[in-house]
Amino acid sequence: MSGYLWNSFYQDDVEGFRSFLSAGQGGMKTTSNRVKTSSSIEATGRSLSFGSPGSLGTSPVLAKQKKAHGYSAQDGLTRQDINRRDHLGRTLLHLIASSRHDSTIDFATALLDFPLTDIYLQDYENGWTALHRAFYFGNVSIARSILWRETQDVLNHAHGTPKHPQPLIKIKDHEGNGPYDLLFMTLAAHSRRSTIHRSIREGTEGIRDDTSSTDETLDPTQSESIACISEQLGDEVFTFGSNKNVTLGFGDEDDRQFPERITLRRPVGLIEKQFLRYLESRSHFYGSDTNEGNMRMRNGYVDIAEVPFSVKSIPIRFRDIQMSKFHTAILTTDQESNLYICGHGKGGRLGFGDERTRYQFACVDSGGLGTKEVVQVALGHNHTLAVTSDGSVYSWGMNTFGQLGYQLSNIRPNEEPLQLVPRQIYGTLKRERVAGVAASRIHSVVFTPLSLFTFGKNEGQLGIVDSDARSLSSQASPRKVAASLFSTTISTVAAIDRATICLLANHEVWVFANYGYRRLTFPLDGFSNFFMHQVHTIPSWEDIPNRICHITGGGNTICAMSSMGEVFTCVVSLPTEMGDSHASTTNPSKIKGSFSQPRRVWSIKKGHMSARNVAVDQDGSIILATEAGTVWRQVKRSKAKHTTASEIGSQSKDYKFTRIPNLTRVCKVRASAFGAYAVIRQEYDVTKTDILDTGSPLWEAYARLMPFEELVTYATTGDHPIKLSAVEPKVQQLFSITKGIESLALKDTKDFPLEPIVVYTSLGNWGIPIHRWLLVGRSNVIRRSLNSHAHMDFLHVEETENCTRLQFEGLDPMTLFNFVYWLYTDEVVECWQFPKNARARNVRADLIRLAHRLELTGLEFAVRQIDSRRRLDDDMRIAYSDAELFTDADVLVELEDGQVSAHSEILCQRCPFFDGLFKGRTGGLWLQGRTSESGKVSIDLKHFSSETFGYVLRHIYSDAGIELFDNIQCPKVEDFLDRVLDVMAIANELLLDRLSLVCQKVIGKHVNLRNVCELLNVIAPSPAGAFRHAALDYICFNLEVLLQNGYLDELDNDLLIEVNQRVREEQRYHARAKEDDEELLLRWPELSKRRIRWGEVSIDPAMLGEKSVRDASKFPSTSFVNPLDHHPLSLPQSCDTEARNIQLAMENPTIEDQLIPIDFQWTGNFNQKCVNSTNNEATDNEANGRKYHTAYE
Repeated sequence: MSGYLWNSFYQDDVEGFRSFLSAGQGGMKTTSNRVKTSSSIEATGRSLSFGSPGSLGTSPVLAKQKKAHGYSAQDGLTRQDINRRDHLGRTLLHLIASSRHDSTIDFATALLDFPLTDIYLQDYENGWTALHRAFYFGNVSIARSILWRETQDVLNHAHGTPKHPQPLIKIKDHEGNGPYDLLFMTLAAHSRRSTIHRSIREGTEGIRDDTSSTDETLDPTQSESIACISEQLGDEVFTFGSNKNVTLGFGDEDDRQFPERITLRRPVGLIEKQFLRYLESRSHFYGSDTNEGNMRMRNGYVDIAEVPFSVKSIPIRFRDIQMSKFHTAILTTDQESNLYICGHGKGGRLGFGDERTRYQFACVDSGGLGTKEVVQVALGHNHTLAVTSDGSVYSWGMNTFGQLGYQLSNIRPNEEPLQLVPRQIYGTLKRERVAGVAASRIHSVVFTPLSLFTFGKNEGQLGIVDSDARSLSSQASPRKVAASLFSTTISTVAAIDRATICLLANHEVWVFANYGYRRLTFPLDGFSNFFMHQVHTIPSWEDIPNRICHITGGGNTICAMSSMGEVFTCVVSLPTEMGDSHASTTNPSKIKGSFSQPRRVWSIKKGHMSARNVAVDQDGSIILATEAGTVWRQVKRSKAKHTTASEIGSQSKDYKFTRIPNLTRVCKVRASAFGAYAVIRQEYDVTKTDILDTGSPLWEAYARLMPFEELVTYATTGDHPIKLSAVEPKVQQLFSITKGIESLALKDTKDFPLEPIVVYTSLGNWGIPIHRWLLVGRSNVIRRSLNSHAHMDFLHVEETENCTRLQFEGLDPMTLFNFVYWLYTDEVVECWQFPKNARARNVRADLIRLAHRLELTGLEFAVRQIDSRRRLDDDMRIAYSDAELFTDADVLVELEDGQVSAHSEILCQRCPFFDGLFKGRTGGLWLQGRTSESGKVSIDLKHFSSETFGYVLRHIYSDAGIELFDNIQCPKVEDFLDRVLDVMAIANELLLDRLSLVCQKVIGKHVNLRNVCELLNVIAPSPAGAFRHAALDYICFNLEVLLQNGYLDELDNDLLIEVNQRVREEQRYHARAKEDDEELLLRWPELSKRRIRWGEVSIDPAMLGEKSVRDASKFPSTSFVNPLDHHPLSLPQSCDTEARNIQLAMENPTIEDQLIPIDFQWTGNFNQKCVNSTNNEATDNEANGRKYHTAYE
């Protein structure tokens, strides 16, 4: 029956495919009820098992039937039938997962619903499962269905499905790639990201050597980015492992088997300071509210509940995290109060002024750190060191061995010396600008680019190599060591109990241990052969030298990472373990026996698996993050392997690397060396950066309302005017004529729909009508003058029956024109530069004086040309809060809980919905009956609330962007997003695309893995598609986490199809067989016939196998031989000659057949339809023992 399924798939017959499966499921039989036959013998040297481990990969013994031909539902589908392979080992599920036809998901769903479908089978060529193929061909929806099927099998154990020894995502192909590894390697953006991080790690930027030039240009060979690894910022912190010492920060003592995200809360004082900075930076948005806010801040009684959500939700970015046995510290990028610590408080190691235990991370703002920015932190078992941005060093905790760097006074006998709050270290560090610190259980290390300082208990690791070094038990204050040892600057240091490790800018690693020092040499260019005693070079595929770029340590182990992503470890021995023969009291460099031979514990097998960060765990095992952003931990094998001769002198292979699930895009890993772990994850910020704001149309809309009709030229393709710079030649021509400026003024104010303000000058008897709301919105002086009808020495206000008159004393008509022109456009016509025009020479000075009197800073800047920023939007934003702006409104918008006044001219110019309402085909005639007694047109929008519509109206008047939502006060991000989504819904209904884009930009800043699918479902129908495109990219590059956690199940089906397309676009240039069918057919027209032949070759053997099954039921003594299971030369003579020819064609294709791409399958209908022979012909064929075949018309 499998042949019918294959035929239905190639015919794109979904209904027939389902009907065959439904009929087969009714008489379903498993191979467990069958016995082996001769067809189970391996004929071609490879295993042709047809099921998961535990199932029988053999041809079944045929059940007895009375019906000798055709297919009956009683036959049923066996596990072997449904998982039949072709000559390349591909099952029907493999081919469906490789197809890109629209109906593919329907075939996959039907096949995966069949309980006997084996999703674990691997093909012969690549070792790919169906999940591998689904990812490779961009079929995310099929991949999701396959993973769902695996989950159901594990939970339900349906139909006795045998349990696979390992999960589907851990099955490796012939190259050692899992399904997600294959997906990662085919995504273009991941490749670009890997290139960026590789260039960072290999030295495109980093710490500049002091011996180099003083400019910012860096020499990649000398100043490669060694310290840049610590400068990579993250967006999330996850911790897991043992929590016996409450170092995970979750508020309890429970261990965590899987990583969980940490939530930090800023201290109240820091939020208040951020609120103050916010008010100062947004003063031109809120006017006098800023002074009130500043006063409230100074008085110190700000209620956090009143702080806007935009301030409280400023993203926390993570600079670093450090772990020790008893506490954990996190550094953020805040300018102050950026150190958070949790753990056991005994001994004062936390720095809060007491010894209480903190189960959750709390900010350390005592001892002067509250006003400083900490840039690096180091943790010992019982003490903590911190470096601030100004190069100062603070320490606190237990000072048993002098590891704090200073002496504590007032210490009673038999009392532990404790420093409960951070205290600055002075002494030799007073005039030094410290670059970094390191700490172990018994000592501390401080370094500058040129100096190294150590203090604490002396066990030979302090770098003190004097003759009396062994007699010094401890060093209580910082001591400068190795002054003449280093030939270049220090990049970073690490400290363990037995050693101090220094990484220099020239990538040399020096170690101080056992009262001496030594340079460590790592096998960067080859590996040692025990028998041949020589080094074999490993060829490099890049021209970049392989150098040590990162060091760390834990316990007795030193760990180093190279620029190519290799990891090496070395063990430090105690003096008693070395023996007296290896110690030297006269030459401190002779400490060879102090270290084991460095060995490579992580080598490069694939580019995306190169290490990018590493930490040392218990017993010298490591945890690392790869270039792909995955995390791997070294664990003991359940059964340790025996040491062979080639492994003499090195550690036996008792360890293996296992991947930590649910972690991607990780940039840093940390270990406490006591079973606790932490990682920093970088978010893919496409939704924060790629939703770009389009240009503001505010000035263009207001320019259309200018009273100078002759100056506005409209394009032939629409109603948008040309650039305002084209106005200047026309003005110059008018100014050259006597009294030409008068022709620009409209003589009749009836053309204005609203009551205008007419501005006059005492030097002329004509006026220019201006929109009242615009003049009120742009000038506070005129606004106050209109309210009080006050007269000033240069301005007189007069109310008439039809308009309000404003007369300027002694103002030149050219100046008046420029003033009005600036009100609408934020630009001035530089008429004073016109040649041979004496009238225009004094216009510039008149405009500056007028700007001073009217308090128009923007006009003065425009005339002086000292600031090109236009201020029309800022002026309207401030004026919107003044009720005087709406005194002449002619529209009354009725809302759910109130009414709002507006101006029809602004609404029509800024909103297509209102433009069609007032100026559509009917010319607004239907609005005549809606005019109220006050003369305002009533518009019913009662399905909008006043608060939500207020954001829309503010945008219409002032073109406000993301600052619209700066003052929203709400406790949770969900409430904030709901508010923004409500505004976006109104924007979409009123056809305000830019406002919709602004809302999407605001929402994009709060997108994460947990809400991206839900937000995309809501926002996708919006005409502005920026968020949809960005969210699809975000999903594309976080597929692994979204699939593993089931977040993708929330996505609508049509959007899931778009995800498939987006993945294929990224894979187009990085994976084979990604060209469209149309492109292939244009390049090779003969493929049309070849793929038909390929389909015949694929279907006919399946049909032949089923024919042989039916024949065997008639002749039980005849052994059934599947032509797919044996070489053609081994076929028995009883088999049909045509079957032998088909098998020969499959395993020995012609030259034309070899040109057919392996993964190029036909996903539509054949050009020639497949029909069965007539019943009579079939009966004759059965009687004669010949093959039941299909004919192609």
